[in-house]
Amino acid sequence: AAIGTLASGGAHELNNPLNNISIAAQILARALPAGAAAPIVRETLGDILSQTQRVKLIVGDLLEFAREKPPELRPVELVAIIREAAARAIPPGSAVSFRIEGPAAAAVMADAHLATQIFVNLIANAVDATDGRGSVIVRVEPHERSVTAAVSDTGRGIPADELPKIFDPFYTTKEKGTGLGLAIVYNAARKHGGSVEVRSEPERGTTFTVTFPGAP
Repeated sequence: AAIGTLASGGAHELNNPLNNISIAAQILARALPAGAAAPIVRETLGDILSQTQRVKLIVGDLLEFAREKPPELRPVELVAIIREAAARAIPPGSAVSFRIEGPAAAAVMADAHLATQIFVNLIANAVDATDGRGSVIVRVEPHERSVTAAVSDTGRGIPADELPKIFDPFYTTKEKGTGLGLAIVYNAARKHGGSVEVRSEPERGTTFTVTFPGAP
């Protein structure tokens, strides 16, 4: 709770100066006459913009992790949410194969925003684990009082000694990761009264299974 409060406060305070830096750099880039500035100037402006965008993504993760608003649970269409999340998580032109297996529709009780965040993070991680080649499959399965969605990849897998730590806030093995993606997934699943489980084999892939309460 203390980490969440600190993260939220810091993220809110960072948002305004980040936006100002980004806007100022964009204005300066547009104001430079074509060919009038030294290449180093344009290169430096590009670095400012790209790194500002990177920090804004980190701040967004911090705000999502520290989100205190209770979920607004209502009947939503899970397959549609997964499709939307995949469109956001998979880069255009990616060679990774993606498909959803199971019923064409499955109603669950969920907060649409939180549910989308769950699958954006899981699908983005799955695509990253394949190193741009392989497949990602989401298997949706309705049960008597719940619906499960299992996100599987054919990627590098997670070593056994890392599995107990993957849901810890700020734990990451990625060079540019914040370590908040799976913490967001875990918190969001718990807020739904559901759960998230992981099964992985090194060099054979990983499956994250999220359980949602079914809609009446």
